[in-house]
Amino acid sequence: EEDGDGNGNQQPPLNAAIQSYIHNANYELLHLSVLRDYLALEFETKEFYPESKFQLEPTIDDFVFMTFFVGNDFLPHMPALDIGDEAFDLLFFAYKKNRGKWIHDGRYKRNLTIKGNKNDGSGEQQMEINHPYLTDSGTITSGDRLESFLADVGSYEDPYYDNKRISMTEDNERMRNADKKAGRESLIPSKELLDQVEMAGRELYRDMLLKNSLIGERDGPEDDVEDELDEMETFKPVTSTRTAPRVKLSTDENAVEAGLIKKLGGILRGSLSAKEGGVSNATFDDNDLIDVKGRYYYDKFRFTPFDSEKHLALRKAYIQGLVWNLEYYYKGCVSWEWFYP
Repeated sequence: EEDGDGNGNQQPPLNAAIQSYIHNANYELLHLSVLRDYLALEFETKEFYPESKFQLEPTIDDFVFMTFFVGNDFLPHMPALDIGDEAFDLLFFAYKKNRGKWIHDGRYKRNLTIKGNKNDGSGEQQMEINHPYLTDSGTITSGDRLESFLADVGSYEDPYYDNKRISMTEDNERMRNADKKAGRESLIPSKELLDQVEMAGRELYRDMLLKNSLIGERDGPEDDVEDELDEMETFKPVTSTRTAPRVKLSTDENAVEAGLIKKLGGILRGSLSAKEGGVSNATFDDNDLIDVKGRYYYDKFRFTPFDSEKHLALRKAYIQGLVWNLEYYYKGCVSWEWFYP
């Protein structure tokens, strides 16, 4: 049988891959009713646990919201949230850990209409009830709830990258050995080369920290220093959680240290210093503390840990993206001009 376009014109033959797909397509069927049951069991809602304080429908809304964090057509996934690395398990764990606090926090309430009784002539009554969820029909219920949820998710970033680095090192070594056994040249760079690239990146990052740590030493009006410190009170330098813990400034003028940024820079430089001092002759050690978060934003965007305006603008854009996605899913496109930068 000849392939044609209906007008007698011969069409080029399909390649083997397309032929195989057409004639041997493997479809994956999903029963939404079964998925609903799975979600009800996973989140222990009233449908399967009558004593539960959580309903399935608003829980499904929150489930949809949580899928945004692993990425979709409009937002990138968070760097440490990958579906292949059990991101949903982490999201579900953090969600169930936090939702118990939302029952009594009073952050968001809904109006409940209670129908009247015809027998006694009572009319409808309005009653306020707490809504212990992240979202409500396409609206984020509370910034505080979202912040606490994301803080819990973020607290697992360092262990995630530790495990990721170890698994990647093992995978690279296994592929090198397989290539060597097969007698072919490996496309995986040598461990020595990867170590050199890593050390070069760490040196660039350290140089940036050295440069920024001099901010506190410059000469300038005292008001400028105080303004800088006021800004630092509301902004935590963006670093891995184990590298630079939150520093709370004192309101006592005599206790305010003008070299705060220098101090933080010193903490970061110390955490990046190779053993025995210096880096030129050092080898990369997996056990060394690495500021993964700070390095990520510096390598990708050239944001230093102290670029508060840039970091806050990026956060704002992401929150806008979450709001836009919720509106799009539940109410329709709120803006055709918006896009994640």
